[in-house]
Amino acid sequence: MDKSTYVDRVAMVLPWLGGLVPATMTGQNAYLVLGYELWQAVLIAVVVEAIGFVTITTTLDLLELYQDGQVAQMQRWDAPRISQGLVWVAFGGTVTYLFVVVSVNSLLDTGEVLVKVTKALMASFGLLGGLMVALRNQMSKTLAALEQVQARNDEMETAAKARQDEIEREERAHAWQIEKEKIEFELQMEAEKQRQAHELKLIKLEEKSRKLAGTFAENAESSKKLTDGGQKLPETFGKWKDWRKVPESEKKIIASLESAEQVSELYGVPLKTGGNWLKNAKKEFPEGLVLNE
Repeated sequence: MDKSTYVDRVAMVLPWLGGLVPATMTGQNAYLVLGYELWQAVLIAVVVEAIGFVTITTTLDLLELYQDGQVAQMQRWDAPRISQGLVWVAFGGTVTYLFVVVSVNSLLDTGEVLVKVTKALMASFGLLGGLMVALRNQMSKTLAALEQVQARNDEMETAAKARQDEIEREERAHAWQIEKEKIEFELQMEAEKQRQAHELKLIKLEEKSRKLAGTFAENAESSKKLTDGGQKLPETFGKWKDWRKVPESEKKIIASLESAEQVSELYGVPLKTGGNWLKNAKKEFPEGLVLNE
């Protein structure tokens, strides 16, 4: 058995036995001095000591209740008010009980003065026993209240920790959702940029195709006009980009043209280059191309 458990059990039992000392003296005096029957003397002893325990316990309980009431009134204005008079009445009852028990057991004794004093002191054992029982009862209540408070604090800490964990989980989920939406937005923006770039590329290709188609059509129309006019064109017509490589026969044909636009359309060269070719051809062949019938 644990030492503390053993001490607790002894301390719980012995205070109740302390009342047997004054109860025995009270019963003995009632039986021998006052002349009561034995069963009556035993009943008197039990009642006297029981009243002592009740008086002491009630006094301590009222004192605790009064203190709790004072604390409650400091915290809340509408807390019930405990009368201080009840405490004083209970305290007076305890003093009266002690005085009566000690006095009766001393006065009824026929021995010497020292014997009476000794018995009077021994009569206080009941008071001490009742006081210890009440104090241990109060200590048990206090320990139970402390355990209850500790359990409530632990429960509150657990609930607070659970709430904090839930808040952290929600914050992480919210942050991830924001990051996810940000990534999706960036991907959408990138896809939109690629789509716009692709559309712009297609538009440029379409414009280039239309320009090439228009150039080919104009070249064909110009060639047709020249052919309809009776000019004889060689098979290699329109295939040179460098003036120095243009055959003399082609230069004569160019000299017979009237504008740089015609040169540009027939040979696929820029308008400025067509103008230079026409100027050079006019200088070399001022008479132009002689058409054969």
